[in-house]
Amino acid sequence: MSWVKASCPASCGELFQCTDGQKEYLLSYGIDRGSWVDIGSTETFEEEFPEKMTRVLKRRFPSLSVPMNYGRTVPVGKGYSSSTADLVACLQAVSVTIGEPLTAEQLTRWCAEIEPTDSVAFADWTVIDPLTGEVIYQTDWKPKLFVYVLEPEQLIETISLPRMTIDSAYPWKDSINLLEVFKQACQLQDVQLLGQVASQSALLNNQRLPKPYLPELLELAKGHAALGVNVAHSGSVVGILLTKEALPNLPRLEQALKDGPIGDYYGKRYLAQLCYEGVTWRKECE
Repeated sequence: MSWVKASCPASCGELFQCTDGQKEYLLSYGIDRGSWVDIGSTETFEEEFPEKMTRVLKRRFPSLSVPMNYGRTVPVGKGYSSSTADLVACLQAVSVTIGEPLTAEQLTRWCAEIEPTDSVAFADWTVIDPLTGEVIYQTDWKPKLFVYVLEPEQLIETISLPRMTIDSAYPWKDSINLLEVFKQACQLQDVQLLGQVASQSALLNNQRLPKPYLPELLELAKGHAALGVNVAHSGSVVGILLTKEALPNLPRLEQALKDGPIGDYYGKRYLAQLCYEGVTWRKECE
């Protein structure tokens, strides 16, 4: 009897997201939390099996029925790429079980058939079209970064939001250059420029889906040597991007947040490390 476990990291929103007026582009970055699916394990989890995972299995493996366990370390409805992580882990666990593991690009395209997707399946930073899963740009640059995650109670149903390409509130003409600036940051390996891309993307999206206290968060980030602020463009979570050198400033940053209304709104706050794993799997035979 064989046992398979597949996992996929979550993301604290998107590093950036933009459109050229016709297509959308986004980059999700992995953090050290996520989703996993076990097939053939005696371990059980309390998580309810998501309906989207059932749907993708029926679509791609209609004649296959295997018992599986499932777990997740991030909440849904806040912009952690939880749905994509769930679907990727599920699809890969089944694919490995039948002896046909999938690439990150295949998994991402399959997820896009169910709903707009994120790029957390990839180990390398990968810009995709979230509506099709098409790979737009990929870099092997892996800066060692951290994110101070700010999570409010607010939940947002991604599907209910109008897409950037049709939302008149989104200033798409001002976002066109974000992809090229991100490419430049990667080519120069410039983390400061990377932070500027994230912050600019957050500000543009704030006209479409406002994040409470975003201007104040940008000032706090600047005052504590953070690289910038990124947001979930279709969720409620916010991230303050930090280098390893800036981590000693975190206690002062936390105190500034804790002492005011920002801390009240973003009631859950914790430090996560960016990871470059993408979808992973393990198979053992007894």
